[in-house]
Amino acid sequence: GPSAGAAWLSTAAAGDRLLVQGQQDTWYQVQWQGQEAYIRTQDLLLVQ
Repeated sequence: GPSAGAAWLSTAAAGDRLLVQGQQDTWYQVQWQGQEAYIRTQDLLLVQ
């Protein structure tokens, strides 16, 4: 799961689109480059 102390595996650029699959506390679970990843809710703008 998500952790503020976890190592970064990749960085999404402004304008990248991610598929949100769920939310856990202050994190969104997303699909990124074919893998499960987490991004802080404050760093993601949701559009529908």
